[in-house]
Amino acid sequence: MIPVLSLLIYLVYPRPVLLVLFSGLMQSLLLPLLGIVALYFRFKKIDPKLKPSMVWDVFLILSVLAFMTIGLYLMIEKGGDLLNKIVP
Repeated sequence: MIPVLSLLIYLVYPRPVLLVLFSGLMQSLLLPLLGIVALYFRFKKIDPKLKPSMVWDVFLILSVLAFMTIGLYLMIEKGGDLLNKIVP
């Protein structure tokens, strides 16, 4: 199903460079969301019997901060490239 959808998108909008830049922008938005969801499940939905140590919590928070930093960087980088390609 996904290859067919990809082909249809390409046939409707045949500019592969823009499509790749757009997918990079979408990934930059997804990274912080994944980190926030991981924190939500860790602190709100975990079974108390499975609760990890404080060290794990610290590294999880550091990972989420790294996701947010990378996501912001990619959003600025890919978003700027995308705008430069769309608006000459």
